[in-house]
Amino acid sequence: MVAWALANAGPAGAQPPALIGVRLGGYIEARETYAEPTGLSATLNRARLSADGSLPNHVTYRMLVELEAGATARAPGTVSLREAIIRWTSAPYALQLGQFKAPFSREYLIPVPALETADFSAVVDSLAPKYEIGAMAEYALPSFGVWAGVFNGEGQNAGFNRDSTVLVVTRCSVRPLPQVTVAANVARGGPDSTRYGADLSLEQSGFLWRGEIIGQRKRGRSRDDFGWYLLGACRILPWLITQLQVRF
Repeated sequence: MVAWALANAGPAGAQPPALIGVRLGGYIEARETYAEPTGLSATLNRARLSADGSLPNHVTYRMLVELEAGATARAPGTVSLREAIIRWTSAPYALQLGQFKAPFSREYLIPVPALETADFSAVVDSLAPKYEIGAMAEYALPSFGVWAGVFNGEGQNAGFNRDSTVLVVTRCSVRPLPQVTVAANVARGGPDSTRYGADLSLEQSGFLWRGEIIGQRKRGRSRDDFGWYLLGACRILPWLITQLQVRF
């Protein structure tokens, strides 16, 4: 990670403004796969570059771009905006504007470099809201947190609202013990679609158990779309970032 400072001298005799720190980061996730009958193939699963910085009055910002895979196997990758955030914080309160992950699903909210598995669970990938453009309010304590956001509901990089409805997402998390976290979330995208979910996480002495259920109710359907996953992992060696995992 590289850091530097930017400053604008301003008019002659004026008080110089405070320095603005900028931090660059990023990561590359490459994958080598062997399958019959195609054999060995290499994939650049993710390549991301981020810039984080701070402004006066408790304001921070973040930009994240990603080299995406093409629409077909032969199409070249394109650069796409993932996050564009401006955030005001005065603990325990925070306000956030821009494009970012909607506060729904414990697994999806985990930063990708910290995710225990190579990919998100199928139910999270198919039912949970993803990157959205909107605003979010936050109240977070070590043992309790509430997040509520209003979004366009059109997904990432769609800077308009085609149907004039909004996606309202709320999440509440409670930590009754340092090792236990319980949370629930709801996303309502108008009168014809509601998504809901709950998750439980247990961490102790290098062991992790996490489970999550997600459902979606749509008008006119007799049954909800519903799914779940359960992840178990343990750290094999304290000094080595390696885990033994089981996921259902």
